[in-house]
Amino acid sequence: FFSDVNMVVVEVVVAGESFLIDHQECFQAGEEGVRLWEASLVLCERILTCTGRELSGRVVLELGAGVGLCGLASARFAPSTLTLTDGSEAAMVLLLKNLALNGISATIASASGTQTYSGIARPVCEPTAPSHDAFAAPTADGCPRSPAPESQTSTRGGPAPQRSGGTAGVVTQILTWCDPPTDAPKADVILGADLVYQGADISGLAATIAGYLAVDGTAYIVSPCRRRGRDRPEGSVEALIAGLTERGLDVQEQSLGAAEATIQEVPSVWRRFGVFMCVSSATQPKRFCDASAQFSLLCARWPPS
Repeated sequence: FFSDVNMVVVEVVVAGESFLIDHQECFQAGEEGVRLWEASLVLCERILTCTGRELSGRVVLELGAGVGLCGLASARFAPSTLTLTDGSEAAMVLLLKNLALNGISATIASASGTQTYSGIARPVCEPTAPSHDAFAAPTADGCPRSPAPESQTSTRGGPAPQRSGGTAGVVTQILTWCDPPTDAPKADVILGADLVYQGADISGLAATIAGYLAVDGTAYIVSPCRRRGRDRPEGSVEALIAGLTERGLDVQEQSLGAAEATIQEVPSVWRRFGVFMCVSSATQPKRFCDASAQFSLLCARWPPS
């Protein structure tokens, strides 16, 4: 999975927090989803400045995790279980690299069981028992298997937690959007950035969100209003709102501006004593987002019973 030396990475700074991302390989992967999209920076900023307090001690599921920026931000608030999913194998490989680059080990869930990878240059594979709150490994068609034990319920609100930089378990899993089983494991918080695009399965996305969201949970989905000077696909976010509403969720939409994010190349990364060591570059950081960009934030919840 990993190269031992000379990985070219960038330091991404959002809301004063720093993350290392193998950005060069994002472009070499050649897939649309394997990119550091602006919407993920907006969601990352939202997590760090606002939503993060809801993640502490809770079961968190990210859809379309991509390169893992929002997952890295979420891990700093110590959720009980953090499951990062994507439908792309290329994204999963890069996600594991970026988790390791930031010193986070992860359990890989698959139909054949689980494997644990640590935050080292060339990880050692060890079979482990499935995490108590981990989402079940998908079947061949991408739908989840039998559910994990029911997760604990936690109370929303309260003061923002201290960022511990760790979580009880990070799980990575390939997950295709579909109607999950009625007894599928539930997530207290569902996160997603840039899930609405040309050709996206909006109906499957709505079904996935509704199927995995806990009764007292919240889903936060960020989408760009404009991308590369073009309007978003006509009716795309509206279709997602309609799909969630049809499934009984209450959905609120609000407009967000671009994230205050900078990106800076870190040219030298090497391994010492099994740990990544980085040397900061002398290049000046550059603003990543277009200041005029606008984004849509959907907040979906089940109505009070």
